Amino acid sequence: NKNFVGDLFRDLHSLKLGDTGDLFIFRRKVEDICSRFALVNQCPPKSFLVHQVQNILKTSRYRPTLLDLLLAHDINRTAFLSIDALFPAFHQSDRFGISRSVI
Repeated sequence: NKNFVGDLFRDLHSLKLGDTGDLFIFRRKVEDICSRFALVNQCPPKSFLVHQVQNILKTSRYRPTLLDLLLAHDINRTAFLSIDALFPAFHQSDRFGISRSVI
């Protein structure tokens, strides 16, 4: 059980989202890892997951969108409380053209 949880953390930390990576597939990989944590009743805090996903997104082509979304949350004194709130924000920004194309 201990090795299993350690392997899940390694899986989570090793996730990448390349320049051609699909956000939907990336989200499914994160959700798969989260569901495996839940199977052994060892879910990390939501804030940890949000931070981990944001760090991965910062190294991807989604960086400009993420920074815009984080700035908007900072201005409004709010935050993403879960990955369930984070991913839909990307789809909304794509739909409404919120993101800058270059930083």
